[in-house]
Amino acid sequence: MEKVVIKLCGVSRNFYGSQVLQNVSFEIAAGTFCSLIGENGAGKSTLLNILMGLESFDEGEGVVLGKSIYLDLGVMKNEIGFVSEKINYDLPIKVGQFFENYALFFQNWDQKLFLTLMKERKLDLGVSFREYSRGQKMQAALVAALAIKPKLLLIDEITSVLDIWARKYFIEILKNFTTEGGTVLITTNVINEIQYATDQVIILNKGGIQLDEKLKDIPNKFIKIRNAKNEEHTIFKDPKCFWSGENSDGTFSYIVPITVAEEHSIPERLLDRRAVNLDELFIYFVKTGERSK
Repeated sequence: MEKVVIKLCGVSRNFYGSQVLQNVSFEIAAGTFCSLIGENGAGKSTLLNILMGLESFDEGEGVVLGKSIYLDLGVMKNEIGFVSEKINYDLPIKVGQFFENYALFFQNWDQKLFLTLMKERKLDLGVSFREYSRGQKMQAALVAALAIKPKLLLIDEITSVLDIWARKYFIEILKNFTTEGGTVLITTNVINEIQYATDQVIILNKGGIQLDEKLKDIPNKFIKIRNAKNEEHTIFKDPKCFWSGENSDGTFSYIVPITVAEEHSIPERLLDRRAVNLDELFIYFVKTGERSK
């Protein structure tokens, strides 16, 4: 049986009369790379802050690494790494000096790993943070989070500030981290680049969970179909058949739940053999308002 690292049951959060999170429930097992996606303002950052014990919530319960989120999770600083685009490293101190002091707070700090990753990313330890770009600051924060040797990494919306090479580098590092038994929960708007690394995808919309699936199970639940501009078929009139884009040959692709597709006799010529990707799932669930369960 898989060990559950994160378990939330019915978590809700109101903020000045606005429902930020509503009855959020999900589980993430050890060794999972989980992508939490949703539109801006969907509640993703709030959810990660709750998991870190940085924000309170109104209803529900949850467990992180075997401890209730009602408790002060500060005692778990050696087991959870947290990186957010909101972290501000605008400090006059030199980077190397800062992390020498920072490392003292973590009993499992891996200095060799820290120096190796900083060198690979060409992040200068001899300058101040004020000389780093925003992307370099986020890279340093990620390196430090990995160096504490955590069991769980919570990463909030930092991929958009990294260049394409940095994104590919760290996504590969994070995938290796999960292969070795660690767990990643990442929120991002750069969806296409985490597709190959993701094991589990959670789509959050208007404070609620609309999809929570293992990525490998998606082909068993959704298919794509194609339609030329003048093609007619009953499936295209079904409200659960959703447009996903135009193809280079002038046809249009649509996403359809397999349960819906089975209600229509779809001819072979309309089937699109390409798999549904995360971008398309995101569009489908956010725009249709469908819930998978």
